[in-house]
Amino acid sequence: MTGAAGLALISGAAIALAQETTVYRYDSLGRLIGSSIAGGTNDSRRTGTCFDAAGNRVRYDVATAAPAACPGQPTPTPTPTPTPTPTPTPTPTPTPTPAPSFAIAAAPAVSEGGILVYTVTKTGATSSSFDVDFSTANGTAGAGSDYVATNGTLSFAPADTSKTVSVATIDDASVESAETVLVNLLNVSGDATITTAQASGTINDNDVAAPPPSFAIANAQAVTEGGTLVYTVTRTGAAASNFTVNFATANGTATAGSDYSAASGTLTFTPADTSKTVNVATIDDTSVESAETVLVNLSAASGGATITTAQGSGTINDNDVGNQPPVAVADDAGTIIRCGAKPFNVIANDTDPEGNYPLTLTSVSTTDTLVVSVVSSTTVQIANYVPAGQDYGTGGIKTFTYTVSDSLGATSTGTGSINVSGGLFQCLGGGTD
Repeated sequence: MTGAAGLALISGAAIALAQETTVYRYDSLGRLIGSSIAGGTNDSRRTGTCFDAAGNRVRYDVATAAPAACPGQPTPTPTPTPTPTPTPTPTPTPTPTPAPSFAIAAAPAVSEGGILVYTVTKTGATSSSFDVDFSTANGTAGAGSDYVATNGTLSFAPADTSKTVSVATIDDASVESAETVLVNLLNVSGDATITTAQASGTINDNDVAAPPPSFAIANAQAVTEGGTLVYTVTRTGAAASNFTVNFATANGTATAGSDYSAASGTLTFTPADTSKTVNVATIDDTSVESAETVLVNLSAASGGATITTAQGSGTINDNDVGNQPPVAVADDAGTIIRCGAKPFNVIANDTDPEGNYPLTLTSVSTTDTLVVSVVSSTTVQIANYVPAGQDYGTGGIKTFTYTVSDSLGATSTGTGSINVSGGLFQCLGGGTD
């Protein structure tokens, strides 16, 4: 018989055997201690082997089941199954806490004199404290005039999530547009970060703008040539800021360069100023002339200001004395006979108060029965004539006038006279009547 399927040979014929299966058993020491066969003719037949106290193997057959123990051998104590050692659970690596971040938010707008409040927020849980610095900076507002500059450090405990920065603004008197103040974050401690480093706050003005002022220029007091004309420019109306107005001289009857020095410029009025002056220097010449005028015009007032009187005038009085005319002294030319004639120096006795010599005879005239003519720069020729319709003319004192001029051209009129004597026969050569 084999341990598997087999054949039996009976009387020369082959007979198939049933299929069998053998099961082997081992003790805890790995020793074969039994087997069983299933199937075929030996179905359920079992064999067993056990060991005595001396370790000798003993074989036995069991029809239905293996013995509980070898004959004469105590029941062996089963070897206890070892308790498995538990594998320790690894301690998980703790997840690191992310570093916090800081951000600053814009402050709500305030009127000047109020407090700008900026909020700084910490994002992220922390187990320790963190610091962050802050500092103000100019936006359109100016430190010292619009707000009080400040800086410092904000300390955040683990439980803190926000803190504030307060900036005082200044209530001034200037009329101005809204202005901004900046606050910057910097120098955060540890490994924290800054996500929003700058914020702005707005200061709204609370000053009411006054109506714009007006400007006017007044006439200057008259001066003698060589003096200074002073024109006064007046501002009317209060002002919270500076205003300017331009000025420029212009010719009236006086001429720039010969009668006065031209001037132009800008007058600046601070809030406290109500008047300014414009000075114009005049020129002391030697010309004899009448009084002359210099004009000053205002233009281009700033900031919406108006000009109510745009032009002022100043008078220059002459200080030069004019040439005095010569003095013409009345002349007596003596006597001529009827129909006679004689020359006569009419300016011999004339004088000039300023000594502007020589004097010159320039003209002569008469309405009497005389013929008077200029024969030189000093002398006239005087002749008598008989009017038509008269037999012998008229005798007596006859007059004439003349004009004398000095060397600078000043003139005077003088008079002269002559006595006409004798009768008509003298005109015919008859001698004295």
